[in-house]
Amino acid sequence: MLSKTYSVIFQKTFKTIDWKLLIFLLLFLNVKLVVKLAAIVFIYLLQFNFKFGFRLRNSRLPLFYLMVIVIGILNWLCTGGFNSFNYSIAFIFGIGFWLVSILVMHQIKLSIELNEPEVTHRTVLVFFILNAVVSLMVYLIIVFKTGAINPYLYQGDYQKYFISTGDYIKGVSFDTSTTNAVLNAFGVVYFLSRKNALMLIICMIVLLLTGSNITNLILCGTLLFLFIFQSDRDQKSLITICFLLGVIFLAKVSPQNNNYVNKSLATIFHINYETPATNKFLLPISKEPDSVLTIEEQKEKIAILYLDSLYNLRKEKQKKNVSETASFVIPSPDINSSPFQHKSIVTQVEDDMLQFIHSHSTELPIS
Repeated sequence: MLSKTYSVIFQKTFKTIDWKLLIFLLLFLNVKLVVKLAAIVFIYLLQFNFKFGFRLRNSRLPLFYLMVIVIGILNWLCTGGFNSFNYSIAFIFGIGFWLVSILVMHQIKLSIELNEPEVTHRTVLVFFILNAVVSLMVYLIIVFKTGAINPYLYQGDYQKYFISTGDYIKGVSFDTSTTNAVLNAFGVVYFLSRKNALMLIICMIVLLLTGSNITNLILCGTLLFLFIFQSDRDQKSLITICFLLGVIFLAKVSPQNNNYVNKSLATIFHINYETPATNKFLLPISKEPDSVLTIEEQKEKIAILYLDSLYNLRKEKQKKNVSETASFVIPSPDINSSPFQHKSIVTQVEDDMLQFIHSHSTELPIS
């Protein structure tokens, strides 16, 4: 009975989703420019509409995009950019990107206008679910490769992951992890306004997994502002949960990010910052002396050195096999041997000429 109820809810939910908008978002957010253009063609074939609705008052779309294009054209004319071919090409592409932005903005606005609010909300919900699934799958793949549940502390394999683990969490856009972080930061604010605790926590977790410190700082400032000025009791509780997740991530999951943030802030504000002596995560544990390591850390160091030594042996063996294969040369014949020498073949015409000269040697002394 319970499974039947969930099945009905599942079918009802997926019937009330704007699939055109969802597919468009997934394609347009892809890192490949060709895929973005294909997404625009796709959405305009299904929703052919060019009524942008630009007006000086109560404009349907923001006038910002038109103003940027006008400013760009005036700058191109006033600075004489038309005299430079390279500058003109850059100008055309720049204007093209702003025009594409108008096309995209128009279709998103149109989808919102044509759909019921709940349909749009469910579409956004499914988008963030798909993004979270892709991000968590990548994280599980990293866990499988490293054999460590927390790869943010895994220093083997020459620290391929460690503090850089978040760089691999790219989400559905397959762009940089920063793009994924920004998307989930918007998701946190969006689901906070919707009071959807589960999706807010999921977006916050994915955001933290990307390890984007700047995005985390900006989001913290935004949440702090909302906490003080624009939130009720339930939303304040959700914001508190977000802060707690951030503290847990920096303290237990990836403490090296905490030092990285402190060092970056110290550099920005020109403050002297010294790494705490008790923190051993800024340097590879394999380079730390045993005197400053605990028993467990010494065991970890031995394991890392052992794994790295096996890795080095395997690489050396591969190089040796490659060099042995490359040194095997098929013997070739000597170029000074007879097969490579010039062959003097006398043709019939040459033979007749030689006989003629020999018969008339008196008349042809030079020949």
